[in-house]
Amino acid sequence: MSEFSYSIDRDGPHPVLFLSGDIDLAAVGDLETGLDTASAGDVDVLVLDMSEVTFIDSSGLRVLFAANDQFRAVARSLEIRRPSAAVMRLLEITGTEAMMTIDSEP
Repeated sequence: MSEFSYSIDRDGPHPVLFLSGDIDLAAVGDLETGLDTASAGDVDVLVLDMSEVTFIDSSGLRVLFAANDQFRAVARSLEIRRPSAAVMRLLEITGTEAMMTIDSEP
């Protein structure tokens, strides 16, 4: 298992929340904190760089979809950038990849 961590980069046009490690039930509280911190203020688009996520379970997916719904409710967007194989696999097997904005380009 790889411990979950996050960092925020606000230098570009949109804040980027870099996620790494395992996103499981033990990590969802920290994920929610990261999402809240990164999206505070006047943020139209929040980018989640998930290239370093080694594992994600249904509890992590639930948090991502709740955040996506909250963003859409106020005409903002949440974008997943460079999802790892683990992230894409979960989105594909659950049939939910079309419900999120995903940018696989480097």
